[in-house]
Amino acid sequence: MARWLGKQAVRSFLAYSLEPYNQIEILSEDPAAITSRPVVCIDDIPIDLNISITHLDQTVAVAVTDSQCRVGIDLVRIQPITPGFAEVWLTENEQHQLHTSNNPALNAAMNWSTREATFKATEIENEFRPARWSVVLADNHADCFYRGQQQSVQLNFYQIHDELLLTVASDGTDIVLRTL
Repeated sequence: MARWLGKQAVRSFLAYSLEPYNQIEILSEDPAAITSRPVVCIDDIPIDLNISITHLDQTVAVAVTDSQCRVGIDLVRIQPITPGFAEVWLTENEQHQLHTSNNPALNAAMNWSTREATFKATEIENEFRPARWSVVLADNHADCFYRGQQQSVQLNFYQIHDELLLTVASDGTDIVLRTL
């Protein structure tokens, strides 16, 4: 389902009327079969686009931008986290934010999804290492840091139903976003 939605988003972004969809491929491995960031190909030719895909249970989201723009998305369940999880993955400041929040479950979801969406958008590392990231939340605004350096991304949060949070990290440009 995620690849199909990704193909639809690419088709919409490029304003193509490509039929059938199998002309569009979204590859998540490099030629050596090592997991990599998704690459869009049309008729086996790599296209200069950025794509981010996330899914959780039966919900899928895809964001597509041109090569000059950066985007990363993440979908998480809004639920409380355990004290052990908070102690391992959150800084003392983040744990304080969590404990003083009016909605700790939403705070935890925003924190975690901000890390992952920003990681995808910035492409700082090839592998997501959550402990290297930290987040400062204020109301519905977040700032994300990688090893203490603030990352220049615009963050948008979308609550889906009452149980899921979609976070979009971008450089502020227009994005084609599709959810299913």
